[in-house]
Amino acid sequence: MADPEFILLGDALWLDFVNTVRGRGKVVDRLPDAAAYHRWAKATRIGSDADATPFQHVRRFRARLIELAEALHGGKAAPSTVVTSLNTLLDRAPGREQLTREGGAWRLRFGASAVPEGLVAIAHSVATTLSDAAVEVHECAADECTLFFAVPKGALDRRWCNLEPCGRETRVERRRGALR
Repeated sequence: MADPEFILLGDALWLDFVNTVRGRGKVVDRLPDAAAYHRWAKATRIGSDADATPFQHVRRFRARLIELAEALHGGKAAPSTVVTSLNTLLDRAPGREQLTREGGAWRLRFGASAVPEGLVAIAHSVATTLSDAAVEVHECAADECTLFFAVPKGALDRRWCNLEPCGRETRVERRRGALR
C-alpha cells in the first residue's frame, strides 16, 4: 500500500527523496523538518539518520540532487559539486572491498558490512543510477506534475510518473483538444 504522506514513484530511492519537494499541482515540501525526514526514511525502508544528521545538511543535499535530476533530465553531465557531495557521503558507507567471481573473472568490489542509513543510502542510490548507462532520468510529461522518475534508456513508452492520474489526465486532455 502506498504511503499517503509521500509520493514514492521515482523508481530510485534518490528520486523519491528529490520528489519530496516536487509534485502534482500545488507543490508542498513533504520534508519540512527532521521528524518528517525520519518518517520518510521509515516509509522507504532505509535506516534513519535523522537524529545524527543536522537537518540543514539533509535539505542542502536534496537541493544538490534536484540540480542533478534537472541536469540529467536535460541531457547534461552531473555537476561536479554534486559528485563531490556524493563521494563525501559514500566515504561514510560501512564496508570493505571484497574479491568476487563474476562471469568467470575475478572482480574487486566494495561490499557493505551494514545497511547504510539515510543520506548514505540515498548517495548510493544516486551512484547506482549515474553508473548505469542503461538508465535515464525523466520529468513527468503531465502539465501539472514536476516529479522525476528513472526509466530504462530508450523507453519511449513511459512519459509519466504514474499512469494514474498523470497519464490518464494528459491523454483525456489531448482527446478533448482533438474533438474541439
